[in-house]
Amino acid sequence: MARHLGATVTVAARSRAKADRLRAFGAAETVEFGDDPPLDRVLWAASGKRGYDVIFDSVGAPTLPRSVRALARGGRAVVIGATAGPVVSLDVRTLFWRQASIRGSTMANAAEFEAMYDAWSRGLLRSVIDSRWSWAEAPAALARFDAPDLLGKIVLTLPE
Repeated sequence: MARHLGATVTVAARSRAKADRLRAFGAAETVEFGDDPPLDRVLWAASGKRGYDVIFDSVGAPTLPRSVRALARGGRAVVIGATAGPVVSLDVRTLFWRQASIRGSTMANAAEFEAMYDAWSRGLLRSVIDSRWSWAEAPAALARFDAPDLLGKIVLTLPE
């Protein structure tokens, strides 16, 4: 969606394999991170030590503080999930040093949703599906959420 709206997209991933898969979905650049080097240092270097205007964080506790440190002056971190933990410890001085902000988002407003749906229905956007499962495979589908290589939605098909 960000690329569709004109943004240059950089995606951070914990493995080269995942980064390569993400590039196929339109990321202009992908970076790998781990404990060493950590996310903020990798993003800071990838941005040419300028930082990013907007960072979307879906992970939560382990990544949000580092995402904030990788923001440009006046940048915004948008929290869109908390898959690895909802309680975050953050040095708030980073916010005022960078004049940055954090915003939560769950969905667009009705007009934005309709515009994205229209783009999707015309084939300008694609849904990313990780895997499809039958109802009988529901326990395995739920276990898939914990897989480090998960990328996209898990589809569970209900019986007719």
